[in-house]
Amino acid sequence: MSHPHRAPTTDAPEGEACPVPARYVLIAGHGRSGTNWLLQLLDRASETHCRNEPDEIGGNAFERLPSPWVPVPDERAASFSEPWGRAVVEAGARMGERDRAPAVPKRHVPPWVAGTHLVDALARPRVRRVLAAAV
Repeated sequence: MSHPHRAPTTDAPEGEACPVPARYVLIAGHGRSGTNWLLQLLDRASETHCRNEPDEIGGNAFERLPSPWVPVPDERAASFSEPWGRAVVEAGARMGERDRAPAVPKRHVPPWVAGTHLVDALARPRVRRVLAAAV
């Protein structure tokens, strides 16, 4: 059962597909275009779940997507949105090299998880390098 003030979870029972969030926004831009400023602004809301450059996470679903810049005929629009939704779910469950710890407490992160500061630790480049070397 979802809480009315919580963002939808991407957790699903083993073997079942994760639900795609009902609402999501993808922001694309070139370096120095203001996208990082916009991301930081959006990340100040407790309801948002922000990822920076999720396409840079190795083996991510964004690598397998059709180009968003190629016009899609109307009859293929539904099949186009489903892979993008899956990529959003996958990006939401992983942290990338450029992601930072959340700027504010998030409604979808239980207080006991936020209190452990695990996300803060995982956001540090040094911790990520050590973990990557161990894998």
